[in-house]
Amino acid sequence: MVIFVGEERRQLIWHFFKKLPSCLLDLITYKNKTPFHEITEFEEIEQEIIILRSVLDMINEMVNYSVFEKPCELIDTNLMFKTDYTQRIFNILLVDFLSNPGKEIFGKRPVSYLGYLRRICKNPKLSTQCNSIEMPIEQFRKWLEKEVEIKDVWFSSISISVNIRIKRVDFLKICGNISKHNFTRLDQDVKKVESIFKNSKCPINRQQGYMVLPEFYEWFHDNIFNYHASKIAEFLNNIRWGIFKYLQVAQSQSDGSERIGRIPTLSSVPGFFDYPESCRNPLAQHMYVTLMEEVKDEPYFPKFTTNPIFDKRY
Repeated sequence: MVIFVGEERRQLIWHFFKKLPSCLLDLITYKNKTPFHEITEFEEIEQEIIILRSVLDMINEMVNYSVFEKPCELIDTNLMFKTDYTQRIFNILLVDFLSNPGKEIFGKRPVSYLGYLRRICKNPKLSTQCNSIEMPIEQFRKWLEKEVEIKDVWFSSISISVNIRIKRVDFLKICGNISKHNFTRLDQDVKKVESIFKNSKCPINRQQGYMVLPEFYEWFHDNIFNYHASKIAEFLNNIRWGIFKYLQVAQSQSDGSERIGRIPTLSSVPGFFDYPESCRNPLAQHMYVTLMEEVKDEPYFPKFTTNPIFDKRY
């Protein structure tokens, strides 16, 4: 259970939500008309619904046919970015996915979205079966945490050749931040680069850290990230399909015995969804409806596998 603490935090949340259309603000109230910024907690099932909605939204933005070319094959394939710009956008969005959500919603100690998905798998609320989610997130987590060595990386700006030892998740985040920000906002990433060089037994100072940023980006974003992009997209797509199967089971297991209310569908076809008993927050109820709407059809991006050759390096 997550507790909101302090008036300042509640006001920050309300500052965001008051920008929403009035029709949605009317939805985000309790039956007793309590405004959203005065809501003090989410039930565990409500947290699960919000996380699943957030994760699906982020994956849908990353793995789609606006970012990638449509593959000719679905087995042992290699997804290709449409442009250098979509590669850059994908990296930026990936950093958001690998980061922690705002503590205004999930409390003082939020974990990453993958961390929240792991918590759901340990204690699922919408369904009793979550193997379809657990396997792909564990595979992705292990892949991200692996430390790799890239030999003979030449940095001409400081005239150094070094065998870089680095976790995949670290260079993905650094490159995503470089994609998004000017160097004047990359102080924390420069510190990480310094630490990486030190771990690679080639210490550099802060000024050199800034100097190598463009070459670091060229090595790890233009080359290595491009090499891994199809595999990363496969992991994300498998998570999306896993959530789809989990929600399908949740929908089929619902017999109405633990349901307390009905919400109209959002589609043009009239109908209702029964929401879980402990899901009383109207925002979570609304997101639950959007999840149930989405599970009516399979994900539009098909399942695919990446050519094993892209597992052999870095």
